Amino acid sequence: MCQKSIVLLLQIFIQHCASQEQSWAALQQSAQCTDCLIPVGQTWLLDVSANVRTLTIEGTLRWDTTKNGLVLTAGYVLVEPGGRFEIGTESNPMRLRAVITLTGGVSHPAFGTRFLGGSEGTVAIHGKPKLAWGLLGKSLTSGDSTLELQNYVQPAGWEVGDRIGIATTSRGSSAVRTISGIRSLSDGTTAIDLDKPVTSDHAGGIFDIGGKNFEIRTEIVNLERNIILNTSNASEGYHTIMANGGLYQLTYALLENCGQDRTLGKYCAHMHLIGQCPSCRVEGNAIFQSENVGITVHGTHRALIARNTLFNARPVGIYVEDGNEMNNTFEENVVICSDASGLGCQKDGLNSGGFYVIGMTNDFFRNRVVGYTNCFYTPGGAKGNGQGVAQNRVCPKHLPYGKFQGNVNHECGHFGLYVDNQFPRQVVRDENGYVADRRSCEATKANGEDNGQLCVIEDQLEYNNLRSGQYSSGDIQYLRLTSISVDSSMYWKASKNFADLATSHVKDSIFAGGRIGSYQFRAGPSFLGPAGPFTFVMENVSFYGTRDGVVIGAGQHCGLASLNNGVPGSCCSAQYVLKIVNFSGLTGGGGKYIQFGVSGGDAVAPTFTSFDSSFESVSGSTIPAGATLVSGYLDGFKDCSKLGPEWDDARMCRYPVRRLNLYGDNQGSLTLSGPGYEGVVPNMDAKVLGRNAGTLTFDGFKKCYGAVVKVGSRYNVSSPGYGDLKVEFSDPVMGARFPTDVLELEVQTDQLKPACRFVSGSKTSIEATCSWHPFKSAGSSSNVNAIAFNEATTQSLPTWADGDRKTNFAFNGNFVETLTFWRSLNVSTAEVLWNNGGSSTWNKPPSIRYRSASGNWSVVRMQGSSGRGLLDLGGALMKQFQVTGDGIGGLLEVILYGSVAIRANWADMPKLAKEGDDIGSAFWYASGAVAFDHVSCMERCEQTENCMSITFIQNYGCWLKRMCVRGDEENTNDAIRRTYYRTDCVPPKKILRGAQVIFTTRSADYYASAASASFEAGGGGFSAANAIDGQTSTSWMSQGSGRNAGDWLVVEWGDALAVGAVVIEWCNQFHASKYSLLMKSSAKEDWTYVLNMTEYPGSPWEHDLNGTTGRFLKLLGVQHATPHGLCVSEIAAYEPAQTTLVAEPGRVVGSATDTPAVAFNSQSWVRTSAGRHPNISVAVAAGFVGIRLEVARTNCWASVGVSASEMMGPNGEFLVGECAGGHATTSRFDRKQDFNGRPALSMTLGSGEHVGNCTASVSAFELVVASSWFSGHSKLLWAHCARPNTGSLNYHGSSFGKLDFTPLLAAATAPPTPSPHPSPAPAPGMPSTSPGTAPTLLVAAVSSRMTLAVNNPAAFVADPASKAGIEKSIADGISGVTPDMVNATLSLSRRLSERKLQSGSVQVNFTITQSTTDVSSVSNLAQSLATGISNLSSGGLATTIASNIQALGGPAVTVSVASPPAAAIVEVLNYDGSVYTPTPFPSPVPIIGSTSDFATIDKGSPFRRLFLVAFLCLMV
Repeated sequence: MCQKSIVLLLQIFIQHCASQEQSWAALQQSAQCTDCLIPVGQTWLLDVSANVRTLTIEGTLRWDTTKNGLVLTAGYVLVEPGGRFEIGTESNPMRLRAVITLTGGVSHPAFGTRFLGGSEGTVAIHGKPKLAWGLLGKSLTSGDSTLELQNYVQPAGWEVGDRIGIATTSRGSSAVRTISGIRSLSDGTTAIDLDKPVTSDHAGGIFDIGGKNFEIRTEIVNLERNIILNTSNASEGYHTIMANGGLYQLTYALLENCGQDRTLGKYCAHMHLIGQCPSCRVEGNAIFQSENVGITVHGTHRALIARNTLFNARPVGIYVEDGNEMNNTFEENVVICSDASGLGCQKDGLNSGGFYVIGMTNDFFRNRVVGYTNCFYTPGGAKGNGQGVAQNRVCPKHLPYGKFQGNVNHECGHFGLYVDNQFPRQVVRDENGYVADRRSCEATKANGEDNGQLCVIEDQLEYNNLRSGQYSSGDIQYLRLTSISVDSSMYWKASKNFADLATSHVKDSIFAGGRIGSYQFRAGPSFLGPAGPFTFVMENVSFYGTRDGVVIGAGQHCGLASLNNGVPGSCCSAQYVLKIVNFSGLTGGGGKYIQFGVSGGDAVAPTFTSFDSSFESVSGSTIPAGATLVSGYLDGFKDCSKLGPEWDDARMCRYPVRRLNLYGDNQGSLTLSGPGYEGVVPNMDAKVLGRNAGTLTFDGFKKCYGAVVKVGSRYNVSSPGYGDLKVEFSDPVMGARFPTDVLELEVQTDQLKPACRFVSGSKTSIEATCSWHPFKSAGSSSNVNAIAFNEATTQSLPTWADGDRKTNFAFNGNFVETLTFWRSLNVSTAEVLWNNGGSSTWNKPPSIRYRSASGNWSVVRMQGSSGRGLLDLGGALMKQFQVTGDGIGGLLEVILYGSVAIRANWADMPKLAKEGDDIGSAFWYASGAVAFDHVSCMERCEQTENCMSITFIQNYGCWLKRMCVRGDEENTNDAIRRTYYRTDCVPPKKILRGAQVIFTTRSADYYASAASASFEAGGGGFSAANAIDGQTSTSWMSQGSGRNAGDWLVVEWGDALAVGAVVIEWCNQFHASKYSLLMKSSAKEDWTYVLNMTEYPGSPWEHDLNGTTGRFLKLLGVQHATPHGLCVSEIAAYEPAQTTLVAEPGRVVGSATDTPAVAFNSQSWVRTSAGRHPNISVAVAAGFVGIRLEVARTNCWASVGVSASEMMGPNGEFLVGECAGGHATTSRFDRKQDFNGRPALSMTLGSGEHVGNCTASVSAFELVVASSWFSGHSKLLWAHCARPNTGSLNYHGSSFGKLDFTPLLAAATAPPTPSPHPSPAPAPGMPSTSPGTAPTLLVAAVSSRMTLAVNNPAAFVADPASKAGIEKSIADGISGVTPDMVNATLSLSRRLSERKLQSGSVQVNFTITQSTTDVSSVSNLAQSLATGISNLSSGGLATTIASNIQALGGPAVTVSVASPPAAAIVEVLNYDGSVYTPTPFPSPVPIIGSTSDFATIDKGSPFRRLFLVAFLCLMV
């Protein structure tokens, strides 16, 4: 009873001690620390200034808020998981001065040097609130030294001596001044005196521009706070961070000279992959002179970033990093680059940005940016797939916006607001911002509806910028935008209709140019608008200033001839609708109200329409409501009045004119006839090229033809081509908001096809496809399509085969033009187009010639008098094609109709992303050979056993594949590589379809029902279901921290099924460098390891499970490749392959007197990896079996899973490696491990041999073993080949075979020879073995661990020589153990010593395995190994480890054994890795640590005091 009371008293005392706040001053008096650690459960109060080398916080450090001027100086401050760094609280902030100085000089493996923060902990810094910034109340002129804030604001918290920043309003330099006085004036205002006058004007008031008043006031920011973070070296910088969860609160602090230059992730204030964090705040801070980003929000959601002032944060002020960040609020932040030329805040040539936002589903309220290259930049084009952990898991250019209201940009070097390539859509995402349905990123929904999501930019103010707007955007409305003195008031190149067909692109907005105070950047507005086949609506828009350029320009950069084979694009036919647009605020100048095509854009296709008096707002205008202005180049619209140059010489039509677009392939020039295009002389100016007379040129960029047509009329389009044409007339927007348009249209291609006729009727627009049956040849009953000449092998196509009917091949005399195709074609019809209507002069009539891959030339003569010839070729098979003749003339184009040749029961598709394994030899292309093509490869495959598909590469070769293809697999397009597959092949069925992810975590197995399946934050960063959705564009990622986090994923598919293979596709670099697969058939069973990968094999990778049965599959990350979580794009399980191979004829092995061999006619080959399978032949003689493996590659190696006792020959020689060149060597097997970590044997080449000896095309291996070895067994064999051009073994490009010899021996004509190694008598409790069968192979596995102290632990763990040196040292110290029997893993650890919990130790876990077939001795073997471990000498180990590491090429290291191997875990395993039962002895419980760890604690340490007090309690 007394003993229990004492224990309880001790527990209470320890808890009480741990919960008390301990004074840093008192701790320093008893024991000063250099590398200080605050343990878990303890709270230390910083009540005196401290200077330490490092500070690690596992408990809590609380700053004494009653002490003024305390300084914490440290190389770094690390907040461990669960730790807390606190200066003040939200309710009781620190109101006195506090300083943190980060000095560096020491580095942390994850966070580097000079940092404050950590992972999964809390940083809470709360300074004294003060007014962060205000607006200038009255304009300043150069020489002024006193300023006032707007609305007589009292500058709360501002003090004499504070530095303030004054933003420029003249595209100059923003100023920094010091407050020299604060005075209250008689009118109630406050005057702020500056230490020296300003040197330029700064706007702060109301300015009249074109009779309209505009309020422009510059920003005044306070750059001082009472909590100060700085560095001892301003040129080096520091960073603050909280990562992978935890809490980050930073309010009202000054961060000066922060950010580490050109170092990824080392930012001033960094919320890194925290996840959902509504309590995270970065508010009221001043960030002054950053060399690497001011504030970063990365993988964090629902945080608040508000009222911060950033001055010269380079190259970016506020950074939203990856694209998945959602629902964060950015409010009232001011970001200033002092050099408004746009160059001062750039880094390494990268454009600077005040805000750099990837992913716009966040709220932005009343933020202000000054002087950056791009003040607010959303890089939709540059970062369209996101980046970092979110790359290819988001679609940032299509994410819907949050609220975007009241933001201001001015003095920006390039763009103010720059919403680049933003087309928001109704994207489906999970709670972490990752796309849950990739289809939702597409432009249309599954039902064909527009998938656009309306987003609104409200109350935006832009002034004194070079540009504002975007290159392209859609479904984004500008509402109440004010753009003043911006060189391009709006910069816009491409857009679309809104999904609702009712929203205006720009509404209730003002564009003005003029002087702001003493500075004028642009005198008049310039709206450079987009183009394309849609309706652009401007509603309630006013213009003010001087008409000094183009007020509204349509079609900026659209249809540039330089991007369209020298021909202007014709599909720039935007319909501008002006609704309540007011030009009356414009005065003077000689510019234009409108312009057709700006910045080189198409000057023919756009139109301008107004259904109200918008045009009449121009003084003297006579343009009525409902009129349409068309390009002045369209002189065929003779009933339309010609306007003056102020209207760009437009033609004013008093009837509606609308766009007409025809989409399809390039069919040459089309001809449009009807009103506006009749009786007109073609204008061949480079801008027009006959379009005024109805010639429609192809727009290769938009893949369409375009023109404008009179509503209510009838038109005809004729085309010489054969492809389908999609027809669009006018726009559904017109019918939804404006009067209905009607058109009757006939599309006629040539005399071979009927015309398509459409009438738009009340639908307002035509959206239909004009389809025709392709031309039928007389000799073919099937329809055929035009064959693109990219089937030709030549890189530069001749003009007569380039698809352009305007280019001409001129000839004078005899000519022979040849094309060779990279695969054979079946051609039904050849169409030949001659120049000048066929008016060539012929000495000999022209002809075409063609031949197949192996045939002779066939000749078809034709008449050269016709401009167009159609030749029926009856489906001829051709690999080469010629046009010949003798005369003078020109050849425009040859078009072939038909299809790619293919054999019966075959199909083709683009190259698969995942290919099958090669079988047999490749079929190579001989240079210049016509006979080589894909059909030849199909024939070769049909003649090769088990060939199911081929990969064909033009002019190179084809590979025969053992892979069934369905045709719907994920693939990558490749112009010259194709996969052809047999349609009669049934591939193994994927069994994970319909599977469910059960759970992901790092702690314990947990299973949820299908209805309530959930994912714990510890392992499931984003939806784990993404890993089995069949889409590699989605993925699961865990939230593990550290390389040994051990994250895992469990899936199940309902019933226990046989699994042949598991394919894993990892994401980018976030894979496991070591991992295991485990299976079990029910939730109550223990997991069984079925595969251990000790090296990363690549991705995607197929893992052979040999038909292992299970219901649950677990992927366990043993070691992460990065300190972050694991990321799996797709994991899929397949049923065992059904393909059965037939072996080649057997080779008889044995003496002349042996019984003749029995042919072994079948063997089961299980495909496991991406290597090349060997051909295997087997022969049987009396008592012997001979196996030959032949691999169609050089530099190969073989292995077989047998034990030493089963080898034949006095020295174990039973493998012969030979080369086709006659070289042969007899080699011996040594003990190794197979790929599942089990004992096996592998070939070691003989003396003087090396892997590169076999240089012939075939490497072969033979082995001879006793027949009894195979009795009742399936044995594994595998072959490896060297990596190409390196000579190093390619362990991960291997082929595995499984041979089942039971049916073979049953058919043998001679009795088997008794085993030369009969089984011993079984030990008590051990299973017996039958006579004539192979003995049971058991493995003694003995595990232990030790702790090393090294001088550079992080580098030590990372160096491969460390692992090899430790394994050799352990083997050297134990009799009978070799290094290959030892497997060690190294990791960083901490141990208690010398007054601190010291980071720097290395923990070594190791296992020694040794196999035996003697079941009676396995216990003694295991115990002997355990004894050997316990006898290892610490001093001897340290010396041998250091010397062995250096001998193996590692660095010189200082090693001591801090904690020697003190205990062991002993197991007996079967050969397959499972635990042998019944075990011959109980497994001892491992001892985790040693009491010697506490022996060196200093008596003055607080830890020592705790133990002494506890001891006294026990004595009582």
